[in-house]
Amino acid sequence: MEERREENVVNFDEVKKEAKKAMFKKRLSSFYESAKIKVMAVVEWGREHPAEVAGIVTGASVLAKSVSKHSQEMQEQRHRDREFFDHRTGKWCETKRKLTSREQVEAEARHQAGETWTQIFADMRLLK
Repeated sequence: MEERREENVVNFDEVKKEAKKAMFKKRLSSFYESAKIKVMAVVEWGREHPAEVAGIVTGASVLAKSVSKHSQEMQEQRHRDREFFDHRTGKWCETKRKLTSREQVEAEARHQAGETWTQIFADMRLLK
């Protein structure tokens, strides 16, 4: 009798996992079906309105170019604010953050006195 009881034992954790997997698959297939219907509707509209599609594509490309250019300019600005080239050592050094006005004045004065950017920023604990 004891052997039969062991055979009939059900692990509820496994049952819950299987139920969750089945629900996930059902929802995912439902999502794919609704997305497919919407994409087909957009394609149909695009075939009926080629002039509007051309305008949308042109606008999207102009927007993408503008965003890309702005992103590149911001990256260059961060580079100018945080990286310094020391001509004495021939190396670049990068700070952890943008320097404050007071830190800039102090660093430039020390650099004019003969210290390297690396030494200055290491003393100020700003060297990355």
